[in-house]
Amino acid sequence: MNTYEDKTLCCGCTACSLVCPKNAITMQEDEEGFLYPLTNEELCTNCGICRKVCAFTKKIEKAGTPAIYAVRHNDMEVLEKSSSGGVFTAISDVILNQGGVVYGASFDENYFVYHLRAANIETRNQLRGSKYVQSRLDDTYQKVKEDLDSGNVVLFSGTPCQNAGLASYLEFRGADTSNLLQCDLVCHGVPSPKLWIQYVQYLEDRFNGKITEFSFKDKRDNWKSMDSRVFVGDKDISSMCNKKLSFFRFYSTLYPVRPSCFKCPYTNLSRPSDLTIADFWNLEKSKPNFDDSMGVSLVLVNSEKGEKLFEKIKSTIYFEESNINECWQPHLEYPNSEPSRRKIFWREYKEKGFEYVIKKYGKGNLSYRLKRNLTPFLRKAGLYKISGKLYRMLFIKERKTKSA
Repeated sequence: MNTYEDKTLCCGCTACSLVCPKNAITMQEDEEGFLYPLTNEELCTNCGICRKVCAFTKKIEKAGTPAIYAVRHNDMEVLEKSSSGGVFTAISDVILNQGGVVYGASFDENYFVYHLRAANIETRNQLRGSKYVQSRLDDTYQKVKEDLDSGNVVLFSGTPCQNAGLASYLEFRGADTSNLLQCDLVCHGVPSPKLWIQYVQYLEDRFNGKITEFSFKDKRDNWKSMDSRVFVGDKDISSMCNKKLSFFRFYSTLYPVRPSCFKCPYTNLSRPSDLTIADFWNLEKSKPNFDDSMGVSLVLVNSEKGEKLFEKIKSTIYFEESNINECWQPHLEYPNSEPSRRKIFWREYKEKGFEYVIKKYGKGNLSYRLKRNLTPFLRKAGLYKISGKLYRMLFIKERKTKSA
């Protein structure tokens, strides 16, 4: 039995492979570098469990609107080392201070992105900062269950689809989730891990050394700049990596993004987690006291668990209540539209290789450049939300969901 009908209906969360009673499903990389479940038909008994556990095809419905906050950590050192307002550090500190564990995306020594278990502050600090790559989960869901079975308090941080997959897996396994807290992100789509690793290798080959530092968001000038900080050895190559060879701009073309991201069911206010965190944009008029170079976090409190956790971090943060009009951003309402040239991009990659596509698209494409130039003007003019809703009307096709 195939676990999915087409690639737009699989986010690669691993839940189906972990619950198969015959161990007939393994996660295999496709030609774009994304993991998908592959079924061994000789072992498969067509029991259908793999499809029942799949959360991506189930619609989440929650009544009401979450409580919404603008948040900034009180500790300047935490702010400097965080992508925006430092709320992840505040949340995870609560868990670690009570002897719990935290799961989140981390770089390994070769800058591969994977989910890491942290039981102390030093390891947790590896989870801070944005990683614009789909993280590898492997046996993470099983480790979370083992921690819960041992009575540990667990915080799991990841994309909405990773969180939904975890919740479904734990429910299927009958786990006690009373000690589990889940935190998702306002996700813009995940690019190929394969292309990311090839980017790392390309930079190391071109600049004759090992990458010793990579930060997707560097605050030295302004957190809104979305510039990276990159070192090969002791050589600062940030300028090149923010202009001609930018992975962020490359990713922002949406060509390297996973197919399911264009049909994402979690781009709304019905979140699969207790808390949702993101960058808080559009502050110029609504909260000018927050509008500086250090960054601000958006927090959506989605559950009673989330509310209790947020109460515990209030002594370490500066916060103000907000609303959906102030914090609106596209991916709280709809997913990205698949670019018309996506197939052309992957054909170029297959025929001409990674160096060709990073040189061609490392500065972004026309769509990216238009958005980058127009967005600040639209925000200042108060037209950002209106333009976003117009975009949805013109380009976004609604995703059809299926119940189990």
